[in-house]
Amino acid sequence: RHWHAFDTAVGDHPHLICYAVKANSNIGILNLLARLGSGFDIVSGGELTRVLEAGGDPGKVVFSGVGKTEQEIAYALNQGIKCFNVESPSELVRINKVAGELGKIAPVS
Repeated sequence: RHWHAFDTAVGDHPHLICYAVKANSNIGILNLLARLGSGFDIVSGGELTRVLEAGGDPGKVVFSGVGKTEQEIAYALNQGIKCFNVESPSELVRINKVAGELGKIAPVS
């Protein structure tokens, strides 16, 4: 009900409502949100795994938070996430390095 309220409030403007997985990573809840078309805000590779297991679209995942490891960055890039919320200049350098090693361009915001 609340997800629909947000979606309706935005109207016809292009948007993506992202659920903060850290609030509750229950597979059933994530699956319900995925079926509604929700995006997901994650802060770890483990949360990305939960979203994927629940049927979430990696193209609707935003990876936020400090402390992203190079392994998590590579995993997220290989899964095709929507973007990384970059938390610092040094993190941007690290994301760019990993993306370059994988022959990819990292989507960032």
